Amino acid sequence: MLLNNWIPYIYNWWFFTDRDKELNKRKLFWPRGKGMGGSSNINAMLYIRGHKKDYDEWAELGNTGWSWNEMLPYFLKNEKNERFEGDPLHSNEGKLAVSDQCHIHSLTKVYLEAGQQAGIKLTDDFNGEEQEASAIIRSLSWMGAVSTPIERILSP
Repeated sequence: MLLNNWIPYIYNWWFFTDRDKELNKRKLFWPRGKGMGGSSNINAMLYIRGHKKDYDEWAELGNTGWSWNEMLPYFLKNEKNERFEGDPLHSNEGKLAVSDQCHIHSLTKVYLEAGQQAGIKLTDDFNGEEQEASAIIRSLSWMGAVSTPIERILSP
């Protein structure tokens, strides 16, 4: 939340939710990024795909071409993941570089352990089969450099 408060209006739509009775009639800040790549421009460069179930629901609602199986080839075409060679849900041949986090803070490890103790699954791949879990999320970077859609796909 603190990170998103530093993002200027030129990069962020600055959306808020409606007031919610379950939240004592408060609104929540809902940052959404402007530009190519959308919110990936403001999300600390984390690489997270949508949930398979969401894509399939969009297709069921009449959005032809938006099912998980129809979208997966486009994810694979874009992804250059240094870690999951041979995995059918990942590719290392695209232009959008995806890497492991270089540094994992000790509090992150404590947080993940606490989640496991509370019954929250831990996964090694948040963009794999199991997404309802805790994980150390991969970043849009390659060899320590930021990898944005504009830099990796549009730039010559």
